Order: sequence, then structure tokens, then C-alpha cells
Amino acid sequence: MGPYRYDIFDGNGMLIKQLSTKNFLYELETNYNYKNINTTDTNRIYKIGLYYNYLNVDTIVGFSSSASSIHLRTIPNDNQIELFWSENIPWDNEKYYVYKSDSLDGIFQMIDSTNSPYYIDSGLINQKQYCYYIKSYGKYLDTLIFSPLINFSQKVCDSPFDYTPPCPPKLTIIGDCEEEINSLTWSNPNNDCSNDAVSYSLYFTPFLDGIFTLINTFNSENDTSFKHQNTYNGISSVAGCYYVTATDSIIYSNESLPSDTVCFDNCPSFFFPNIFTPNNDNKNDYFQALVPIKYIEKIDLNIFNRWGGIVFESSNPNFKWDGHFQGTELDCPDGAYYFQCVISNIRLEGIEKIELNGHIQLLRDNTIINQ
Repeated sequence: MGPYRYDIFDGNGMLIKQLSTKNFLYELETNYNYKNINTTDTNRIYKIGLYYNYLNVDTIVGFSSSASSIHLRTIPNDNQIELFWSENIPWDNEKYYVYKSDSLDGIFQMIDSTNSPYYIDSGLINQKQYCYYIKSYGKYLDTLIFSPLINFSQKVCDSPFDYTPPCPPKLTIIGDCEEEINSLTWSNPNNDCSNDAVSYSLYFTPFLDGIFTLINTFNSENDTSFKHQNTYNGISSVAGCYYVTATDSIIYSNESLPSDTVCFDNCPSFFFPNIFTPNNDNKNDYFQALVPIKYIEKIDLNIFNRWGGIVFESSNPNFKWDGHFQGTELDCPDGAYYFQCVISNIRLEGIEKIELNGHIQLLRDNTIINQ
């Protein structure tokens, strides 16, 4: 019972187009071009309603299932573009065909096919434009329904860009307390897990929980070693932790994750003699720390006589006591003296304070020692 017509609705149920009315179903139009719409942001969903008219009253016969266009998205990366697409359809797609061109208005050629809604186009030139669209072929399970059902995505253009940093180098350290130097070496990631590292950045902190700062950059991928001499408050120190990163070309400047952190600690050296002979013979005339004095920030030294009086004090690790009452030219008498010394060692975990107490013998006549 006619006449009949098709109405086209969008995914929100809004009428897009009423097609022409025909007396017989086989005469109805079965295609329509919907133009000047935004196909870039999202899928477009449609359904078809079949109506008949009786006594000038429209009556719905039924609606088709909803079906969407293919929506294509791209993700650029180093020398490649990843293609993803989605759709909402009541039939099954058997194959997707990927088409490619150098421009939106260029000639698109099929480059490959896939069974899944994902494809990587690799071996591309970074920062060059490539354009794509997807064409699908599918069918309903009901073999009486016309097939193949062909669906298209919108056209999308993108340019490969290197967003992927190199893998981190592998860092090792050899510390030398005697030479007061740390020797650092690291691997070139291009030899095993990257192909575009061109420079390195070396970071350092003098303490375990300190803030890392950049101490040097290396602008050759083959420059993979460094000797570091550090000072803390003007005092030589090998205590500290390091990590290194790799960076790819200047165009992209992707910095890798940090390497494993490597650390080395100081080996503090600070000892006292137990006797001195301040008799101006240029032999053992001063009470002072034995050399080498290493990795000591400061000291808090007090020397007492037998009655508990302070005869000398200093905060300088390189102090010299000549056997006088401090601040005077008066000789301290021969005999035993007691010292208390708090030593501030520069260590990896921070300033470590150690208390060193003991006795020293002041003896002006050194002939007694040699008898």
C-alpha cells in the first residue's frame, strides 16, 4: 500500500532528508550524498525510516539499524604514522583497505589491507605530510541482503615527528679517594637500543638526598666518559651521585629517562700524633693532624692542661699548635695534655660528626725520646 518514501535521520534522531515519494518500493531511491558536514571530529551515525502515506497521513513502516561512518585518527611518531579507526555498524567488516596520498587533493593509492582497525605506516620521512583514508568491505550474516557493504572514513593528513626519546645509557663509576677524582663511563645507546642519540647530559648531587644539577653536556654520541673533581665549601670531595641521559637530534630534543644512579663516598682521613717537641729544631715542632688530611669540612678542637684549662682551640683542620698558651708567648710546660675534637667529615649522607678524644705529650727536650 503506497505511496512510500525514505527519511534519513542522524544519530540524534534529527531529520536530515526526506527522499522523493514513489508508488512502489522498488522505485525508491537508495542513495544520498550528504555534503558540507564535519567528518573530522567524530563519526557520523545515520538510520533510515520507511514511511507510507494513506489518506494524507504518514505512517512509519520501520527503521533500519543505526550505522556510522568510519572515523580515522592518526598518531605521528619517529618515521611512522599510526592509524586508528572506529565505527558502529550492524554488519561485519571483512577487510579494511588503507589509501595514501601526499595531499588531500592528491591521488590516493591503496598501500595495504588489514583485518583490524589499526595500521602502522612506517619508513616515512619525518616532517613530511602524508594523507590517508580507510575503505571497508563487509556484509550481513543474512546472505539475502546485498553485499558487499562499502564504507569510507574521512581523509586525514599528518606528518611523522620524533616524540620517542633514546633509551637511557648504562652508567658506571670508579672513585679514587687518593687522587680525589671520580671516573665515569657510560654506554652509547645507539649500539643496542636506539639509533638517534646525539648528545648526553650528566647530572650530579653531592649528597644522597640532594637535588641533581646538570654539570656537563657532551655533544658527540661517542663521548662517553668524564672525570669529575668536586669541591664542597672549597674542600675537595669525591662524595656524590650521578646519572646520565641521552638526547636525540636538535630538531626533536627528546631526553631519555635517567640512567641508573651511581654513587661514591669519601674516605675521610684525620689522625693525631701522640707526642710533639716544640723546641724550634724544625723537627716535630707542632702538634697538628697527620697528613694527608682529606674530606674534612671543619673541626672543633679543644686542648686542656691537667687542671682542665683550655690552652688551645681551633676549627681549622690544618691547625698548628706550637706549645704556647694560645694568644700569648708563654710556653706550656712539658707534660700530658688532653684533647677533645669533633670532626665534621664530608660524606655521601651529609656531614658526619665524629668525636675524637685522647692525650698528647708535650716534650721540649727531644733527647729524652732518643735515649
